[in-house]
Amino acid sequence: MLQTLTKKFIPGQEATVIQEWTSYKQHVLVGTFKDKTQAEVMQLLASEKDEWAEIYPNLCLLASAGLVIPVSSVNCERDFSTMNRVKTDLRNRLKGEHLAACLRIAVNGPAPEAFPYAQALELFFRKPRRIKCTDKQCHLCQK
Repeated sequence: MLQTLTKKFIPGQEATVIQEWTSYKQHVLVGTFKDKTQAEVMQLLASEKDEWAEIYPNLCLLASAGLVIPVSSVNCERDFSTMNRVKTDLRNRLKGEHLAACLRIAVNGPAPEAFPYAQALELFFRKPRRIKCTDKQCHLCQK
C-alpha cells in the first residue's frame, strides 16, 4: 500500500520513502511516537515547525494529504442538503458572498428556536410593502 501511495503522491521517490518508512517504523514501535495516537503522529509529521518534517519530508507530504482527505462524504452531503434548503426556487438568484453568508448562518447559526420571529416581523412591516398580509386580524401589518 505504501508503494501505491508513493507512486501517486511522490513519483520517482519510492526508494527514499521506503527508507524513511523503515526508520519511522522504529519511532512508532519503540521510540518517540510509541504512546501517541495516529492523529497526533500525523499532526506531528505534517507540522512544518517540527523537526519531523525535516527528518521525513516525504512522509510529511503523505501525512499532510492524509489529514485533509475526508474519511467519508457525510460533510459534503450535509453541505449540499443545506444549500438545497437555502437556495430554493424562490431564492434562485443568491450568488457569491450572499449565498456563502446564508450557508454559514444555516450551518453555524443559532438554533431556529432562539430566533426572535415577532421582533423580525415587526421590523419587516415597519416599511411600506407592496404585498399586504391577507389576514385581517393581523396586528403587525394592518397598521
